[in-house]
Amino acid sequence: MISVAETKLSEIQKGNDLLRKTLHSYLGKVVLSRSVALHPDKERILDAVRAFNDFHEGNDPNGEHEFALFQVEVIGGMEKFCFKIDYYDEAYEWGADPYCDPFKRMITIMLASDY
Repeated sequence: MISVAETKLSEIQKGNDLLRKTLHSYLGKVVLSRSVALHPDKERILDAVRAFNDFHEGNDPNGEHEFALFQVEVIGGMEKFCFKIDYYDEAYEWGADPYCDPFKRMITIMLASDY
């Protein structure tokens, strides 16, 4: 039998995946660090975020698909990037617990060295 916590985790993963794969603002806020926003290969980086699906214990410690490190081949060679999804109250003023609070998502995409 699937527990309530497992069901909620599955819902959180699906919502996080949908935001990450689409980067649609109606699903949550999308924030790019300055280094990504100004990067000459910004679209390639965003495409890599949308396509990412290699979640495992080493890069997804909470199992929520809310964080990952990945590499992208950009002008000048391979660079490391990451994305992080955080949970906020409905006004984006305070953090929220996605297991018990109403919440909204914010994905931040950055160079790994920005983190």
